[in-house]
Amino acid sequence: MWCAPWALLRAISTPVRRLPLVRLAWQLRWAVVAVTVGQLAVAQQWGLLLVVVVVAAATYLVPAAERVLARRVEEVGDAAVVVHGLGPYYLEALARSGVCVSVARWERLTADTPRAGSPARVVALVPAGR
Repeated sequence: MWCAPWALLRAISTPVRRLPLVRLAWQLRWAVVAVTVGQLAVAQQWGLLLVVVVVAAATYLVPAAERVLARRVEEVGDAAVVVHGLGPYYLEALARSGVCVSVARWERLTADTPRAGSPARVVALVPAGR
């Protein structure tokens, strides 16, 4: 439930981001941040300067972290599918639904299926402390 506001914000902002002027402004945000940081440093408002730098850094780091997390979730999910011998079937379902599958993912899903319960795979999928 805590992510509902962010999902709503993303749904609203998606069409707006496609506008050429908005896209240009977003790509040039570093210039606005640089001017803001310079003015805040001259005014010696260190607390506000820190807030501006953190928010600006978040605009670059959050999307990168989301991509890394999505890739990791995909890898763990694919490993679980392969462990249970369902890789080729899942690949077929992805193809039927129109999902474009990378060569690396295709190779992961069509790799030789290890025995179900293989210790190396089970350890990778079970969270620590369980």
